[in-house]
Amino acid sequence: MLEDMAPMEYGSIEEMSIRAASICAVDAIKEEMNDPENHRGGPWTPVTSVLIDFFLWDLAKLVENGEVSLTGPEKERNVILPSHRTRSIYY
Repeated sequence: MLEDMAPMEYGSIEEMSIRAASICAVDAIKEEMNDPENHRGGPWTPVTSVLIDFFLWDLAKLVENGEVSLTGPEKERNVILPSHRTRSIYY
């Protein structure tokens, strides 16, 4: 469905699974980033889930469009699945 860029019905199992997985992933990243053990005593400001979500969305669009590579300039461009297509007031 993602490769075909087929629309997903809002509230479908597929759409809810993607939404749930993204919430879990962002929460895990936030916990790791906000863990004081990972800051080696240096100054830091806690990050929020919203900041991480916006950053990841923007990064995914740049990678999807071929403007940024996560593997470095010497390697082939990343191939990632396109974002899911769901009409909703919540996105």
